[in-house]
Amino acid sequence: MKIQDNNLNKRELDALRHIRNYIVHGQSPSVRDIQKALGYDSPRSAALLIDALIEKKILSRNSDGNLQILQDVAIR
Repeated sequence: MKIQDNNLNKRELDALRHIRNYIVHGQSPSVRDIQKALGYDSPRSAALLIDALIEKKILSRNSDGNLQILQDVAIR
């Protein structure tokens, strides 16, 4: 199901874009991967974004801890 990005802020969209790129290439990004990709000093900032996307039911974590996209979001 494709949803509009109306309920996601710019940081969440940027994080989702990077996560999607990793997953398309067969990997699940780590929190530190997201931290570096977004230019944050702390991995906690990236973890909070991931948690927000999980809470919004855009992402989930598999039993092995890898991220999975639950909803396709139209990213402009």
